[in-house]
Amino acid sequence: MAGIFFILAAASSIAGLLLYDPILNGTDCLAQSAVHGAQVVLGAAMEPILVVSAVGTAAPDAAAHKASGILLKVIHDWTFLLGPNFMLLT
Repeated sequence: MAGIFFILAAASSIAGLLLYDPILNGTDCLAQSAVHGAQVVLGAAMEPILVVSAVGTAAPDAAAHKASGILLKVIHDWTFLLGPNFMLLT
């Protein structure tokens, strides 16, 4: 199971980097972010996948899986609070 998480971590990190490329290597990052907005959002969506799969590679026992589940719930609750408030500011 850890091998699957490792492959998922590698794939999501590479996909995120490729999706962030116009912003990271562009000459005008603000103008490029407006043009490639959906691509950057998809790249940002790869980050939680990377986090979960990285935790999955390091969680060999039930206690570690429970801890990672608690961490995921905390991240979910935090993004639930942050997301709507962020959209209200824009």
